[in-house]
Amino acid sequence: MRYNINPESEIPIYRQLADIISAEIKSGAMPSGTKLPTVRELADEVQVARGTVKRAYEELHRNGEVEMTQGRGTFVKYIPESGKSRKDSAMAAILARTYLHAVTAYRPTSENGEERLCEAAECALSRSAHTSAPTPPDGAQALPEALYRLSLFTRPELVFRLGDRVEVTDEGGNVWHGRTSDSFRYPSHCVTVIEISHVGTTTGAPGGTQQSGSDGERTSSGMSELSPQGGSEGYEA
Repeated sequence: MRYNINPESEIPIYRQLADIISAEIKSGAMPSGTKLPTVRELADEVQVARGTVKRAYEELHRNGEVEMTQGRGTFVKYIPESGKSRKDSAMAAILARTYLHAVTAYRPTSENGEERLCEAAECALSRSAHTSAPTPPDGAQALPEALYRLSLFTRPELVFRLGDRVEVTDEGGNVWHGRTSDSFRYPSHCVTVIEISHVGTTTGAPGGTQQSGSDGERTSSGMSELSPQGGSEGYEA
């Protein structure tokens, strides 16, 4: 396998490595049961730190793509497509046609910094009864923070955690800034509730909007009620 790692990219190396391995698994090039190189072997091959490989493997493990067994190693856990998974793939393809927005996301680190999770990844915003994506208000009009909640649809491999910082851009150059709260992963897509702090544009500072709370502020009252059995968007799990 070729590991085309770009050390100049803002995407962390461990995530690049995890994405490369994930693509090989999903393409069938690494069938279920395949044993991955040891952390030391892969670190030597790619010329990266062992901790970087370990984080990549842990990411794949969290996504259910590999199984890590102490004393035995790391094995591919991917299950070949069944009739149901083919339907999930078809649903994923249909949803992908609605991905007219782009999301860039960052995850807080223990060093009080951030690491970039993705850059301009395709996504869609839901305007449901429970989670609305308001259009940027004119002038200095300020909206209550409770109105700044929307549902973000992404591909299933793009999973967010509580507190990730996101910037969602539409084709008109409007940018929604916020933090992730609830996130639900389905075979065909991932739905994440975003609590928006302010709305701006790509051409300058937030377009006259006033921020009603800090980026990291999180309120639980009035939170969108999405359930894995079927969110307010009407999709069945």
